[in-house]
Amino acid sequence: MNVKDNKQEIIAISCRTYENISLNDANAPEKLSCQMFSVVRPINPVYPAGFERLAQSHKGTISPQRTESMLLSTFLAKLHQIDPDVLIGHQLEGVDYEILLHRMKERKTTYWHRLGRMKRSGWPQYGGRMAGSFFAERQLVSGRLICDLANDLGKVHSLYLYLNTVDLADPSNIVPYDAMPILESHRNV
Repeated sequence: MNVKDNKQEIIAISCRTYENISLNDANAPEKLSCQMFSVVRPINPVYPAGFERLAQSHKGTISPQRTESMLLSTFLAKLHQIDPDVLIGHQLEGVDYEILLHRMKERKTTYWHRLGRMKRSGWPQYGGRMAGSFFAERQLVSGRLICDLANDLGKVHSLYLYLNTVDLADPSNIVPYDAMPILESHRNV
């Protein structure tokens, strides 16, 4: 958060890529081979003491950049190089993706269209602005799927895990009344 300008800014983007994953593979993600990369920038003009040493000893690749614009451009170049079919993240759809789009548009990031697979010459306009337009935001990632792990199904799964670990004889462990419609609507999933 840039307190001076009261704006959210991006200081790091980290990604883990898996290649040739089978949907039928039951192995845990930790057991699959992957590549990790991070693009970071300092909050202040310089990185903290010892940053370079820690970055070199890190398992993945860390690409330090000086500005947010350089960070976004480096991320988009790497995304274009990897060309993933699916983008997966926790609160990706509701939070991170919108911030990423907003910062790219505000910073006038070149090659912003590499977020998707369609080359575009200009940002889409809906109702005079793009921010908050569900359709316009999804159009920018054409050719890729977005999977958000913080959706309702994830919440229901967490609730089921919770219910399997608590003693239902204890009245304090009873499911709140307002959670029942969520359970009922996803019971067959």
